[in-house]
Amino acid sequence: TYYIPTGHIFDEGQLPVEIVVKYLKPCFERTDVRIIGQNIAFDMHVLENVGIKIKTKDVVDTMVGRWITNENEPKGLKEMTSNIYGIAQTHFDECLNTVTNEEKKSLGFKANSKALFYMVRVSVGAPYAMADAYWTWRHYVDWQQDMIEEEGMKTIFYKVQMPFLRTLYNMERRGIRINIDRLK
Repeated sequence: TYYIPTGHIFDEGQLPVEIVVKYLKPCFERTDVRIIGQNIAFDMHVLENVGIKIKTKDVVDTMVGRWITNENEPKGLKEMTSNIYGIAQTHFDECLNTVTNEEKKSLGFKANSKALFYMVRVSVGAPYAMADAYWTWRHYVDWQQDMIEEEGMKTIFYKVQMPFLRTLYNMERRGIRINIDRLK
């Protein structure tokens, strides 16, 4: 796995987001690839916020894959990794808690405010993000794609759930119209 440092407020020597987008956009906007993620709609929003739109229709969300193969088991990446591989991963809040109160205040936040990821040092954020990418991939290749087939869920997962994920993403992105009177 790799981590491209960009946007971390307290560290020097990072790449400008415009350069990162210039080189990653052609990769992520291909239509002939499968893109795998855990809660991939979140990643799609982050990428689109910087100008990269995932165009392939072949996206796989390992969180949905876990739900469809065993709805009674935890679906969070950290819990899945712990339960299946016996490996404890760093939780997101642990990364955020490394930002000091003084650092938060220097950015105009209250000391007791929750930090944001761009405030985390690269030395903390990089291993966290790389582990997430690695374990997401491992869940998919080690057991999940086989389990989806063994459970007889291949058609519903790839032909219904994943296309519907794109629909939900688009609803989140654009919003939806509602009739307020009828809703009441």
